[in-house]
Amino acid sequence: MKKILIIIICGLFSLSVNANTSSRNDKMIACKTMATMSELIMSLRQSGLSHSEQLALKDSIYQGALKQNKKVAEGLRAYQSIMIKLAYNVPQYSDKEEQQQAILGFKTLFYIDCLERIQ
Repeated sequence: MKKILIIIICGLFSLSVNANTSSRNDKMIACKTMATMSELIMSLRQSGLSHSEQLALKDSIYQGALKQNKKVAEGLRAYQSIMIKLAYNVPQYSDKEEQQQAILGFKTLFYIDCLERIQ
């Protein structure tokens, strides 16, 4: 179910990216921004931030993405809540190595799926 939701999110996001950006470079920036956002969301999840606290931080996360690319940030904003929900389906690990694996796995999943969809 989580994989299906991620595919749907990335698919919708890539449609938004394709509609709003024309160059390959812009599309790569969009995927990198999505990866950065997913990494931040999972990092906050692994650090112990509650689901409700993270939802309250959505605007700050959006502002961070906005600094990278305004067009891309607008596309990502719509998917933040879903990404946060998916992050909280992943266990919070106490072991630092497991935390890093969860963060990297979450980031990589979104990044690779985005790259596959923009080609």
